[in-house]
Amino acid sequence: MVPYATNSSERKNVPFVLAVLSILFALALNRLQVWFDFTIPWYVESPSVLGFYGLLYSWFDKNLWNLNTMRRTGLVRIPNLNGKWEGYILSSADNYAEKKPAVLVVKQSWTEISLKLESAQSKSDNLTSSINILKTGSVEIIYEYRNEPNATAPKTMNPNRGTAHLEYQENELKGDYYTGRGRETHGEMYFTRTM
Repeated sequence: MVPYATNSSERKNVPFVLAVLSILFALALNRLQVWFDFTIPWYVESPSVLGFYGLLYSWFDKNLWNLNTMRRTGLVRIPNLNGKWEGYILSSADNYAEKKPAVLVVKQSWTEISLKLESAQSKSDNLTSSINILKTGSVEIIYEYRNEPNATAPKTMNPNRGTAHLEYQENELKGDYYTGRGRETHGEMYFTRTM
């Protein structure tokens, strides 16, 4: 998984909320120690504000961001793209003559994402990514990828890099791609989430 960029303001707001919660948790721990007249032994590290922040940030990054509650409150706007997406690719390599079946597997946390695309002829994975929330409310995913042809791919297919631009709407991803030097093709992609 690689870190992804976003234009959503949540990357500013969430750390602030987590910092405030960390201060409150550290204060609550201190008050509990005073209330129960309990002192943590010197050889056990008592969680500090930074310790609580690290725990909360990690928990939020892996799990909490994904909850519907976070979206309903408006704290998180980045969509959850995790899952298996099945669809097809149309390519300029064959003048858009054939829908080539493809599978896109997405693994995502609040800060990182992995996009692995596999077709009968090649496999690709993302190198960089961004998820942008547009003023219209729709979401676009833009990523640079590295593509490796399978052993059975035509000899004209070379390893290459390219860029894909997808728009996300209600469990559908659709968009286009283009490849760089070594392949120099472009096309369209259509996917529906199946898992």
